[in-house]
Amino acid sequence: MAKLAGSLSLFKDIIEMPQNVKPADNNQSIEWCIKWQNTLNYPEFIHGLQRLIFHYHDLESEVEFNWLKTAKVISASEINVDLVLPDKTLVASSIPGVYYFDANQRIFYLISSASRYIMLCYLAEIINIQLGNFSLDNLLPIASIIDAESENVSFILNELRIRSFPNEKIISADPSSEDCAEHKSSDRQIYWGAF
Repeated sequence: MAKLAGSLSLFKDIIEMPQNVKPADNNQSIEWCIKWQNTLNYPEFIHGLQRLIFHYHDLESEVEFNWLKTAKVISASEINVDLVLPDKTLVASSIPGVYYFDANQRIFYLISSASRYIMLCYLAEIINIQLGNFSLDNLLPIASIIDAESENVSFILNELRIRSFPNEKIISADPSSEDCAEHKSSDRQIYWGAF
């Protein structure tokens, strides 16, 4: 109905074309981006993202995200974009942005901030946009695994009660527990999707 009325969706009908993206010189934000880039490049993060899609969309086949293994995250002091329609009609020019994803080079640009959490939120949002039809309503799990050490991604998802793939090996999140051994998914596995 919105289309019949001529209303445009920013996510579907508008294309962002970068006009000016300047790398930041803020050492702290650069360090955060390097840390997050390393996390995105690990197979544990990719598996965690696939697990989130399985949990929220009940999609058992794994979505392909191997392109994340070479993705980069760069802090920017300035991001300006032009907004154009698919037919190349210019809607707006030099609009300041907070993030931009260069799909050809696989680079996530984030506007630099003194707040780690603001930048983390921007990165979670732009990754979620890349999920397309499998985007999530809740960005907390994405942000949590971006900011985690790779070896902790599975534990964090378990703590957030994100269900595992069928037949996936489960490791207890509490290393001090007696039940820290791996076991095959079975009737003992809790289905967290009901919560």
